[in-house]
Amino acid sequence: MPQKTTRFKHKSQINQIKVFIRENLYSNFNLDDLSKVSTISKFHLIRLFSEYTGETPFEYASRLRLGNALKELRDNNKSVTDIALDAGFSTPSSFNKKFKKLLAISPTEFRSCNKDEKNEIINSLSSSKSVQDIKGKLDLDLNFQIVERSASYLLTLETSGEDFGEIAPTIWPSFLEQLGKCNLDLAEAEFMGISLIDEKSLRVYKAAVGFEHLPQNMVCSLKQETVLASKYASFILKGSYEGIWPSFSLAFQRVHEEGIAFSQAPSIEKYLNDPRETEEKDLLTEILIPIIY
Repeated sequence: MPQKTTRFKHKSQINQIKVFIRENLYSNFNLDDLSKVSTISKFHLIRLFSEYTGETPFEYASRLRLGNALKELRDNNKSVTDIALDAGFSTPSSFNKKFKKLLAISPTEFRSCNKDEKNEIINSLSSSKSVQDIKGKLDLDLNFQIVERSASYLLTLETSGEDFGEIAPTIWPSFLEQLGKCNLDLAEAEFMGISLIDEKSLRVYKAAVGFEHLPQNMVCSLKQETVLASKYASFILKGSYEGIWPSFSLAFQRVHEEGIAFSQAPSIEKYLNDPRETEEKDLLTEILIPIIY
């Protein structure tokens, strides 16, 4: 999110690759294609992608295709051969080999599982090992507070896609670049990310900076908008920004367990300290879940 380090640049480039792979999952893309979309040299791309995700871009694509194949196996009676070929595997044997390597069972054994077992297996493929490791190490205080935020006047830059965790980091470099040209006093401003799901179930994410009042006579290319006053369940996350999206999942689950209804307001992550001056382990992020209370 709002930082300008080399590590953050790499994360943004890695997420550009992920978005490209999702959008071209069944195409015959190669290293040259991934290098072009991310501007990472193809000689370093595999190493960097693996360093940040725990898998190569082609293993990432294979895992996504396998996840789609699992849903096909769960939801219809198509043959394993047809599903394997539809999923982009060259032969049923290569599909079976990948299946057993990742899941330790065969496609036929998967079909014999009950519904809950199938869903659990599918969920296990939804994130890489590195993301699963992050989830296991989250420093998230689940003892939330109920807060009411007043209306915020924002400058925003928007993006959209299928996965918040992938699209959010890609928008911040452009947002910060445009914000730097606005010549604003940001001493009292709030840096935040705003997320919502539109009517087509598309994930919409906005990098934003908020003010009590927008400066007068401002010349800025960023969009001006308002987030209305709303009540939120407030959680505090300590540590890497990579933990934000797993934290949202846990926070929504915690609020649901308390029997509190969700409102239609957007979700917000608010950055409480400056990542340019703070070690990653000491970063603080407020996770705000919109509620009716």
